[in-house]
Amino acid sequence: MYEIKIYGYISNVAEQKEKEVSLIDLQDQLKSANGEDILCRINSNGGDVEEGFAMYYELRRYAKDNNAKVKTFAESRLGSIATVVFLAGDERELTTDLQPFVHEAFIDRKEPPNESEQLVLDGINKRIASHYALHTDLTEDEALELMVNETRIPTELSKEMRFATSIEHVFRPVALKRFNININDNKMNKRTQSILNKAAKALGLIYNKVVSTADGSELDFYELQDADVIAVGAMAYYDGVDADGSFLMPTGETYVFVAGELTEIQPAQTDNTTNENTLSEANATIALLSEQLEALSNKVMELSVQNRSKDALISSYKVSSKPIVDLGKEAPKEVTKKEVVSNASKAILNINKNLKK
Repeated sequence: MYEIKIYGYISNVAEQKEKEVSLIDLQDQLKSANGEDILCRINSNGGDVEEGFAMYYELRRYAKDNNAKVKTFAESRLGSIATVVFLAGDERELTTDLQPFVHEAFIDRKEPPNESEQLVLDGINKRIASHYALHTDLTEDEALELMVNETRIPTELSKEMRFATSIEHVFRPVALKRFNININDNKMNKRTQSILNKAAKALGLIYNKVVSTADGSELDFYELQDADVIAVGAMAYYDGVDADGSFLMPTGETYVFVAGELTEIQPAQTDNTTNENTLSEANATIALLSEQLEALSNKVMELSVQNRSKDALISSYKVSSKPIVDLGKEAPKEVTKKEVVSNASKAILNINKNLKK
């Protein structure tokens, strides 16, 4: 992929000054590309509107004529009409943290534009907003609103709205573990150790250990490798400077630093309030179940007493109750002991007669 550059203020050919870039400069670079795919690096705050649009069309013309791919890469600065040129890329990449800047067109002088000039400016603004809408997920009205408010579009949002297709993520510099030197290793002072660490870092021999805190920040243990265990005495950077203070970790532990040195690892603290609430809820549940069990036991005892009373009543009835008298019939005669004996004797005689037969 052939590399070309649009660096500096974009000016028209007639007014171009030293260290400014114009359409003719772009054309010369495209001739040297000889039909290859190109990487167009842009570092510009903008400039002349017409020249910027001309550069956009020149890049797209080159892509069509040569069946080539155009990738634009914005680095350091991307503002004003340079954003229009940037949108010429089939792929559009922003360097980390770069925020494209968009605004309305203006005439560079102290006096405000007259009526006819304002009509021209309105037409240019509409043209630019339409250009943004054609290449992104913005509507023309949304694009105009961003321009009126002179907006720096956040990097990630630029990607979400398809202003850019990707964001460059550069590798952070490597930091290295301390050298282990056999001779007088224990006597080595921190300054000597620091010098050796820097030398090793420059050679790119090993990678340092970086861990995330509970809030998503990073602690850079520049003397440790990824596989090393973090312990008291380890040195770390936070946001590019020596770590200092307390840092809560995702595991619940707290790392305490003084002037970049890890002086204490505090264990995760138990949430007493949560435990007390849980214990209170458990005790309440136990008490409720105990009440229910006691009520159930009382009910069982009550039913048992009732059953015993019923059995006693039935037993007493069988032993001592008299025949029930039907008030609608004549009451039976009372049977005497003599009649019972007589009747029994007659029954025995009848049985004996039957046996003889």
